Amino acid sequence: MSRRSIMLMMEYENALAELYNLFSLTFEELSSFWQSLSKEEINHANMISGLLVKVDDENLFLNENRFKEEPLEVSLDYVSEIMERTRKGELTIINALAIASSIENSIIEAKYLELFTGESAQMGNILSQLREETIKHRTRITEMLEKVRNNTL
Repeated sequence: MSRRSIMLMMEYENALAELYNLFSLTFEELSSFWQSLSKEEINHANMISGLLVKVDDENLFLNENRFKEEPLEVSLDYVSEIMERTRKGELTIINALAIASSIENSIIEAKYLELFTGESAQMGNILSQLREETIKHRTRITEMLEKVRNNTL
């Protein structure tokens, strides 16, 4: 995997942060919820940046056979499309939550975080934290979606 692949992963996390920030401005009734997710996505991008340093230092290895850049590029385009639709007022809060749930689920299913290998305990902790936080995002978003659908906010 190239540095470009890791940069794409960082770009994707930052794009999600931007999307969630836009959702916070658009769907003000859940502003703090979206802001929290946005901040966490920025943190994820920073964590991936730290992994990039480790790759450069040769303390971390990339499973180059496991990663294809095209799906991530398509995902970035999708996030851009959703942002444009949000700006145009085409989404409801339920649409936004369903989309966010789908995005977080796709990250887990794509297993992007399994691309890195190495002996470093610090690296293992970072990857574990990224995985756990992504799963928590999916859970929080799914729970919020159910609350909105059931009018139990």
